Amino acid sequence: MPTHLHVGQQHVLQVAVDADQLPVHRQAIVTLPKSTHWPLAPLLKATVSSDAQAGVLSDMPCAYITWGVIPSAVDTSIDPATLQAYRETEYRVLGSVPAVLHIGAHCADLAVLHRAHHCTCSAFVTACNPHGQILSDRLNAQQQQALVAEISRRGLVAIPGIGVHPAGEWRGEASFLVPGLEREAAQELGRQFAQNAVVWSGADAVPELLLLR
Repeated sequence: MPTHLHVGQQHVLQVAVDADQLPVHRQAIVTLPKSTHWPLAPLLKATVSSDAQAGVLSDMPCAYITWGVIPSAVDTSIDPATLQAYRETEYRVLGSVPAVLHIGAHCADLAVLHRAHHCTCSAFVTACNPHGQILSDRLNAQQQQALVAEISRRGLVAIPGIGVHPAGEWRGEASFLVPGLEREAAQELGRQFAQNAVVWSGADAVPELLLLR
């Protein structure tokens, strides 16, 4: 984990509030001034308010805080509701070492998978429903077969998975975790199959949403 939070970013703090104070999970967004270089340790010890600004956190005592980074200004043609759904989706890896990936949250099982495949990164990708346009099961299966062939052509492994939104408002999308797929290669692969985004994780095993449009 880094020791400082840096400039020009908006940091999403996942907050678990002490059960004695308030037995729910909440999320706080803290905007840091562009000229600031904030030590992380005081923030991890701080308390959190949903309207906290400039790194000044107050009010609710916290059991722990984890965090992920999103751009302060998102330049994309993807509508906000779809973006939010992507961030909320559970990216489930199937197979002998199952894992559930959440955007911005460290996944210990993913770290195990990285070590098992002797790599320091991976991508969670699909070829289903290009640019969010719903296809038939037959066409999506053809898309997935083409994706597997491309992954194999690159000398990589495709571990089956599925992306599922916790609200269950739409069917899960068949997907693959690809160990060893570098960041730029993951973006190129997603664009090749006309996807809005891919999920990529580095050595820290923290999944990141990479927007492609």
